[in-house]
Amino acid sequence: MGLTRQEDIWSCSECGQLHGRHDLWFEFDICEECNSSNGMRIRIEAMYLDWLNNFLSAEALADYYEIDLIKALRVISIGRRINELRA
Repeated sequence: MGLTRQEDIWSCSECGQLHGRHDLWFEFDICEECNSSNGMRIRIEAMYLDWLNNFLSAEALADYYEIDLIKALRVISIGRRINELRA
């Protein structure tokens, strides 16, 4: 194994974990694990905001996104918490 140059190492801006430059698959300095969990949070918050602004009931949200009512209620609950934490 050879020496690693400092410019070949980067750290994730979310979790701080060190990675090699070959792991930089995304255009920002964020690792794949953080991007996937962050992406899920963004999608859940977007569905919650869509429900808040465009739907009259959780049933309507479930019908529109073709998910069952239990999942729609969970999206609303989790999305509300995510949105409140951002404010």
